[in-house]
Amino acid sequence: MNRDATVLSRRALNRALLARQHLLARSNAKPIDIIEQLAGMQAQVPRPPFVGIWTRVQKFEREDLIALYASKKVVRATAMRGTIHLLSTKDFLHFRPRLTPMLAKGAETIVRKRVGMANVEPFYKAGREFFSKNAAPELIRPVTNLLPLTLLNDALREISVQGASLWDVRMQIVGLLVWTVFGFILAVRLFRFEKF
Repeated sequence: MNRDATVLSRRALNRALLARQHLLARSNAKPIDIIEQLAGMQAQVPRPPFVGIWTRVQKFEREDLIALYASKKVVRATAMRGTIHLLSTKDFLHFRPRLTPMLAKGAETIVRKRVGMANVEPFYKAGREFFSKNAAPELIRPVTNLLPLTLLNDALREISVQGASLWDVRMQIVGLLVWTVFGFILAVRLFRFEKF
């Protein structure tokens, strides 16, 4: 042990940790810089990153983080401990290859409990192809974007990933209501219930 080294008291260590986390005083730094310095923020639920950045950055507005999502400068993705974190895209691309073996092993453990020793990779591949937004031919993509499942998925993605409010996804809600009314009218016209 170096005899000239300074030993920090508990309080000094606590203060140093809080300062490094930008929790002693709000900073003038950009949100992306804070996210990168923290090497990710817990984001299992969409709202905590907004609060977490607000507590660290002066003059932070909700739209600042939404703009980072929209410009793809940050992502909400599975990362450390197999939980969802908010990371800069640069950090995500750097961390993900190193985390992939741990994440794959965790997913495999869960899947193996359910399907035994079956080879699940073909199912993963088929799922990635089937659920891709670009799977439909370009000619019919405008139509597929109006289908109820697409509207629902887009709305849920905006709410869960970008922290959107119901007002922000009002067009998808209107689309789903139109489909509901259409389905109800169709059902009334086509289905006849007869007494036995």
